[in-house]
Amino acid sequence: IESSINFQAFVTLLNEVLQTRHNTQAVHSAEELELLHSRFKDNIALYVAKQNNEILAATLLFIYPNLVHTQYLAVNDRGREIGALDLLIKTLIDKYSTTKQYFDFGISTENNGLFLNEGLIAQKEGFGARTIVHNFYEINIPTTMIAMGGGGNLPLFLSLFYYRVFLSFCILFTYVLVLTYSNGKKGIL
Repeated sequence: IESSINFQAFVTLLNEVLQTRHNTQAVHSAEELELLHSRFKDNIALYVAKQNNEILAATLLFIYPNLVHTQYLAVNDRGREIGALDLLIKTLIDKYSTTKQYFDFGISTENNGLFLNEGLIAQKEGFGARTIVHNFYEINIPTTMIAMGGGGNLPLFLSLFYYRVFLSFCILFTYVLVLTYSNGKKGIL
């Protein structure tokens, strides 16, 4: 297990996994990840599990003051056979458990939260995580609201957007997984 800056190899592995299993590609390119990492060196980290110099599993972490978020996870067939991703995740949970309050696995849904990926949630729960549902509410501001405030003091563009009210502690995630450590202050999201 080691940190890496080889974003090209990571994205290649990630896209192979995503294409084979989900018929999709990563949202970010290797170049975009390199740029983000160059701008946020302390907040973005890539970790890999290697055997004989081959990357078997990898994760891209977003690091916040009180939590670590797994933005991407990927494992090839050989890595799956020998539990490389499990070892990688366990190593990172151990590494960050002394300095971060939460280890966040992120969402476990597909199709904008309409479908629960049972295999994904089972993997996360295998590390002791649990699911938390975060409710999202959408309020439509009708065009007629433009007239409020004395004949159109509100900009026209406001009628074109929906306002989202997030009634949760974390606006970044739809579903968050949390494991409470024995002291009650540390957890896995």
